[in-house]
Amino acid sequence: KAVVSTQSTGFAPDILHNQQAVMREIVDKHFPDNWVLDVYMGLTVNLVLEWEKFRAAATALNNTFDNVRVVSRKHVQSIPKLCDRALKLLQEGVLVEDYVLDHIPKLMTFLRECNCTLRWMMLHTAAPP
Repeated sequence: KAVVSTQSTGFAPDILHNQQAVMREIVDKHFPDNWVLDVYMGLTVNLVLEWEKFRAAATALNNTFDNVRVVSRKHVQSIPKLCDRALKLLQEGVLVEDYVLDHIPKLMTFLRECNCTLRWMMLHTAAPP
């Protein structure tokens, strides 16, 4: 059953209100480190705000907020390192065809890490609408 938002067609109020074990399992499995979801074309759902009126859902999210500090710290600390590496790669003459072809896996891993960090920071530090 989908229980993400009150506007979804699979809305299950009983689970959100009363079934703490189910909500804890859902949050632990699907939302341990991201509670602001990018749904489509800039439309976001902040589960903290959407689920605050549902007792079991709010409790489940609150139980994961110890993880917030760890995840936030990880992303914040990685930004300077990622920026330094990006600046080194973007110097003229570094990203030549041979270098890129020889280092595709490392470059893709680096780009993925940059993308994940930037996306998480943008979604989780923006003020709610």
